[in-house]
Amino acid sequence: DNNGLEDGTHDGFYDYSDHLPERNWTTPGLYRGYAMSNNWDWIYAGYFLIEEATTFDTMIGYFDPTNGFDPDAAVNTADHMRLRELDGFTGGRLLERPSLSEVFGEAGRSVAVASSCSTGACFLQNHRSCGVTYNSGFATPQEHARAIARRFGPIPPDARPNTGRNDYATAVLTDYLLGELRPDLAILWLSDPDHTQHDFPLGSAESAEAIRQVDACVGNALRALADLRLEDDTDVLVASDHGFISDRPPGLQLARDMVAAGVKEGPDSTDVRVVGCGVYLDPGRGRGLEHIVRFLQQHESVGAIFTGREAPGTLSTSLIGCEHDRSPDVLFARTWTSASNAFGVTGLSPGDGTASHGGTSRQEMRALLIAAGPSFRGPLQSALPSGNIDILPTVLAIHGLDVDPAPGGRVLGEAMTDPPEGSAPAASKAIH
Repeated sequence: DNNGLEDGTHDGFYDYSDHLPERNWTTPGLYRGYAMSNNWDWIYAGYFLIEEATTFDTMIGYFDPTNGFDPDAAVNTADHMRLRELDGFTGGRLLERPSLSEVFGEAGRSVAVASSCSTGACFLQNHRSCGVTYNSGFATPQEHARAIARRFGPIPPDARPNTGRNDYATAVLTDYLLGELRPDLAILWLSDPDHTQHDFPLGSAESAEAIRQVDACVGNALRALADLRLEDDTDVLVASDHGFISDRPPGLQLARDMVAAGVKEGPDSTDVRVVGCGVYLDPGRGRGLEHIVRFLQQHESVGAIFTGREAPGTLSTSLIGCEHDRSPDVLFARTWTSASNAFGVTGLSPGDGTASHGGTSRQEMRALLIAAGPSFRGPLQSALPSGNIDILPTVLAIHGLDVDPAPGGRVLGEAMTDPPEGSAPAASKAIH
């Protein structure tokens, strides 16, 4: 049975379409390993995604709205302890669909995760603790946590770029998890360039260094497969979880503007709650959905609006998979333009920081997906639509595993040497 190595890099390139592996001066690690691989031109992240939400989508193979947001307050999904509490509070319903690690564990396959991301994002990659998980904030089981600490020493401090922690996590993967444990599924999820690009502009020296450093980690992982004589039996998928867009002032102060417009009672009132790009309404209070929608439609920083009920001028939340009972009553995207930031990187959207993600712009939605190994026929540059939700069904198909309910993603059969029956892709286009 083939090993599976899923290498997740946070926002590997700020303009994905222009930084595919043929640009060997940008990402030599990827270029050396995958100049003859499969990649997808139209790989999309989900809508309205923070890091932890993209982890949900990738691990369960579904654009799923179970992001852990309670209408009364936002749950800190970056903290694994809060997610553990939420899992207990919901009776084990933190994830309502089986994750990739969970399916492997239940099938008796071994799993190993190394991550330099937030503890919450790492927890979501293996929330049932199947096999071994390493993160700078926690590691399980304890015997492996102790072995990692003895072998690799103190964990480097958090930094931007996060070179020390990214290198540490990569070494844990290559020297310990792969070198000694030889898992059936290995996941390396690195924090940069996302970690750096939230604080330093896209195109800046710091941002470019974060990209170079993560590419070096990818190169180290690929060399380790060769050194361990695993490359002929290992399928590798390299993916970024979302894109990025530069912020421009003024930022979005929606709750304040709602109070000023008279559609929300006060700054801390509960009749209308704003959580990120979601709006929750208290039934029986306030002025109702139509007034909120009308306010948003007139706001200069608000773009597309999604609702679960028919409201003139809005799109249905069913189009983006946000129909769960935890979903907001209204979701909206920030406006964006194709103007450039000070470093010449295209794309601007309202925000108070340097750069962000979670909207519907091309810069935020476009991502990266490369696949290579014995199960993939390459080289292929596919123009078929795809997304990070396609990773789970593709990996399961390679290993001959099924999951119930079926994932929302598709098997990337066009790139496989032996695609499963019924995986022939068909694309359609709809305008809403």
